[in-house]
Amino acid sequence: LAGNYELATEGFRQYLDSFPLTSRAAEAQLYMGDTHFNQREYDQAIIEYDLLLQHYPDSNKKVTALYKKGLALAELNETEDALIYLRQVVSDFPDTTEATSAQQKIDDLTDKH
Repeated sequence: LAGNYELATEGFRQYLDSFPLTSRAAEAQLYMGDTHFNQREYDQAIIEYDLLLQHYPDSNKKVTALYKKGLALAELNETEDALIYLRQVVSDFPDTTEATSAQQKIDDLTDKH
C-alpha cells in the first residue's frame, strides 16, 4: 500500500479478524508486524511478531518473525534479548536467508560489546 501503513494495518487486522485460520493468516500477521517495524514502532512490532509465533507456531513465517523480532529488540537497544532470537534463527533454521542475515546482525551487535 505504498507506505500507507495505517490503511495497511487496518486491512490486515480486518483480514485476521475475518479469516484467522486460513493459510494466509500468518502472512497477514507478519505484515502487521512489518508495518509497525517500518514506522519504527518497535514495541508494537514485537507484539505482532509474538502473536504470529503464538497463533501460528508451525507456519513457514515463523523464521521471519523470529528474525524480525530480534531486529526490533536490537533497535530498542535490548541487545541481550535480540541476540537470543537471532541465535535461535541461526541454530533452528541454518539454511535460510534469515539465518545468514541474523548471523550478520549478531556479528554487528557483538562487535559493539
